[in-house]
Amino acid sequence: DFDLRSTEQCRAWVSSLLIQRLSIHSASSVRGAVGKFWRAISYASPDGVTILGKVTYHRFNAKIWRALLPVFDAKLVAEAINDDWITDAGGAKAFISEADFYTSMFELVDNFCEEATLERVVTWLNKLRSVLLTDAGHMVEDGQITHNELFWLSLHDPTPDGGPLSVEALIALGPRNIA
Repeated sequence: DFDLRSTEQCRAWVSSLLIQRLSIHSASSVRGAVGKFWRAISYASPDGVTILGKVTYHRFNAKIWRALLPVFDAKLVAEAINDDWITDAGGAKAFISEADFYTSMFELVDNFCEEATLERVVTWLNKLRSVLLTDAGHMVEDGQITHNELFWLSLHDPTPDGGPLSVEALIALGPRNIA
């Protein structure tokens, strides 16, 4: 017994969510926040293209798991990261592009960020950056990463108000903030 009207309402709701996520995905403030990670872990290939290699991708993603989950099976995580690599790299390539990385990071945010608003997404990325990267923009050592459930549940953006990476500053920069 389907009520056609509620089916239409469900379709409209899903459609509006997809439109909202697509607008967030293309927002310059989100691109700028993800760009901080890209600049920290990518390198220039011999032909001058900036890429991310498989080993660094694996290290970076293992750090993400350490930050987001209190306990995990290292073997299962390694398998999951390898599966993600195959998806993100589009096969068995030795590197991924910035566009591939951006899509991968947005999918991660979409899975972990409870409410898909621009401010929440940028705040979540700022939180992840504050855990995984030093102030100088380098990956932190594994032993420095700890999981803190309250940190992830709070809506507090760890970037100081008015700082160059704060939500307000990233949004104010607009399209100039594309990395």
